[in-house]
Amino acid sequence: MAIPSGQPALFLRLPDELITEIFKLCHVSDHFNLALTCRRLANGGDATLERHRAAYREYSVVTDWEHLTIPSVLQKVITDPYVAWNVRTIEIFGTRYSWEQWGDFMSEVPSTIEVFPSPGSEDTMSSTFAGGQTFHQFRWREIFEKPPWREFWPYEETDEDLPEEDMLYAVWRTKRREQYQESVIGQYLTTYIDLLIEHGHFRRDDDEIGWLSEQLLKGNDGPLKALLITLCPRLSVLKHANSKDDTNSYPQLELMEWLSQIITRSWRRDSWAPGLKSLREVSVGIPTGLWFEDRNLSGLHRPRHFRSLMLLPGLKSVYFGTMNLQRDTLNSESEERPPQLASLTGFSSVEHIFLDQFVDRYDMSDQEYTAESVMEFLLVPKKLKSLTVRGGLKLQLSTVANNQALYVLMLHLSKSLERAIEYNCRLRPSESTWGWFGRTNPIRELYTGTTKITINAVSFMISGFPRLATRKEELDEWQDPRVPRSLRHRGGYHILPDAEVLLVQKSYRDDEIIDEEVMERLESQLYRLVENNARSGRKLKAIFIQQQPNPDKGDTIADFDYSRLINLGRERDIYIHVKENKNVPFHQFDFPTPPTMSLLQQTGAEDGIGIFDPFKGYWTTG
Repeated sequence: MAIPSGQPALFLRLPDELITEIFKLCHVSDHFNLALTCRRLANGGDATLERHRAAYREYSVVTDWEHLTIPSVLQKVITDPYVAWNVRTIEIFGTRYSWEQWGDFMSEVPSTIEVFPSPGSEDTMSSTFAGGQTFHQFRWREIFEKPPWREFWPYEETDEDLPEEDMLYAVWRTKRREQYQESVIGQYLTTYIDLLIEHGHFRRDDDEIGWLSEQLLKGNDGPLKALLITLCPRLSVLKHANSKDDTNSYPQLELMEWLSQIITRSWRRDSWAPGLKSLREVSVGIPTGLWFEDRNLSGLHRPRHFRSLMLLPGLKSVYFGTMNLQRDTLNSESEERPPQLASLTGFSSVEHIFLDQFVDRYDMSDQEYTAESVMEFLLVPKKLKSLTVRGGLKLQLSTVANNQALYVLMLHLSKSLERAIEYNCRLRPSESTWGWFGRTNPIRELYTGTTKITINAVSFMISGFPRLATRKEELDEWQDPRVPRSLRHRGGYHILPDAEVLLVQKSYRDDEIIDEEVMERLESQLYRLVENNARSGRKLKAIFIQQQPNPDKGDTIADFDYSRLINLGRERDIYIHVKENKNVPFHQFDFPTPPTMSLLQQTGAEDGIGIFDPFKGYWTTG
């Protein structure tokens, strides 16, 4: 029967109680679309929508800072679909391996922890860390809160007569196990095992089930965190802090090892848990400024952990701190170990890579590392759009980059790369990836879509003034037969990529300071570049010039004002970023920044006092 004109549709006249029941019968993924149908349904389903809002307010970001948060949220995710649907970000500070570690992380340094000055610049890039110039000597179990010994040690003894620390921790472990084992793990053990088998693809046999049960009952919260990650269907962001976890003898128990095995098993079966399918951003090794941060870059996570993350089906962006790519000598064909990099070329969906404090190691006789390992890693994405590298620390490097392999890498990346930035680079010009932009015309011509690029100041000046080459290898590179003879006698601006933003960075070599004379030559090169901007389609919008302090002159910057370049830039609407230029920039520029842990207060533009340093890649206060 037709509805008389002017009367509302029947479903618009439904009572709120019936609309509420309709919402309840729908999957949580349909609630928002149903509410968008019309105002009447939105109003009638407000109780359901409020459950979503409440769940989002409380659980959109989940962190393991407090020891009971993960098991509590995991139980809610298992039993309440509204909570599961609204978990968007999970932040991990570290793994609790046993019951003695079931306390909250401590933000303040305990009085019993020794404090040391930061290692020398040859051993660490501690200046990049926001937490200062010191590091602390501690065992992993000492970073968790616990009551004073007197509160749980049952005997009346003086402080001098207290037993050894290991004995005290054993008593504390027993008390924590009695307090939490049954209430947190025991009553849910069967459920957890079943879910790990279903979503983590662990085998349903006595050995595997026994192993999982043992770890859970010992108080290892790694499986709980891995399970939580797999069960949240709209999980978008996973963050893991950079922490100085000294439990290197137990790598198989750490969260990233659990997660790596689950991801690899899922990939081999092409069967993905909801949370693994939904992940878009993964960050491992985020600097925090906390006292238990790993400032000597020992690196907890293994190469297989980084490889397995690249297998995630929807992943778009990765941040890897203190990463090394030593090649595993163990069998890579086992069910839980990801394939080697060479067999994953062009496989990953990742589009943005940020490598921070890259650790270049060759210090174990049974493991192999070469520069080609890094190149293999960068070839894994199918379509890499941006690459950011900060640091570039070298530890006992015994092999130099293979120029031919580097050349091939740059050719491959040119198909998609839009942004290539190095922050705080310690590599010499001859070892810098982006040094190739100033040496080979074929490479430059391929990077027509690149918008932001870091170039090496020394390489750039050598291109226009070859006599500035102070090392034999640089002179040899300048005479490389792959560089056309005609280009060897033309200004460096002819062989730079056509980009919107150029970061002209010093290479941090101890034997060479950019003094006033060298700055004058650098200005001359850049002046010609700005003059010829019209020839490149007027893409150039800004040049950022790093002005390096001279340690021999009180860390002062050479008195050179770049006035000719600044004035020309003003005429051509090109911003020249140096301390002498007080003009307001013509354009706004976004530079890639490392992720932060939301729990920690960060210094940034939002507090009104932060300044972003485009050469170091982090916020400063001056």
